[in-house]
Amino acid sequence: MIYPGSKHYDPQKVQPLSKTDGSRPEAVVSIDVPGVTRAYHNMNILPKLRKHLAIPMNALSKDKKPTDFDNTVFIRKRNGSEFIAQSTKNGLVFLFYLAKSVF
Repeated sequence: MIYPGSKHYDPQKVQPLSKTDGSRPEAVVSIDVPGVTRAYHNMNILPKLRKHLAIPMNALSKDKKPTDFDNTVFIRKRNGSEFIAQSTKNGLVFLFYLAKSVF
């Protein structure tokens, strides 16, 4: 196992589907690990339920979604970048970058 303690990179998740012997040996394998395709191929990730993907920008927003916060404001910069920030007594705290897609 490459990563000790990891439940995702387990040699038992690699299953041969077919193999051919002869002058041109070839094989097909199936790797049953969710998301592993992103590591080897370009992939465009799009939002399913909303217009944007909310990318966490701050330790406060890790493992959370924008609706978990109160006093949030939508911010659009002149270059078109969009963010969700939280209004605090010390100013704005940027929580999420809003992306239409990620690669």
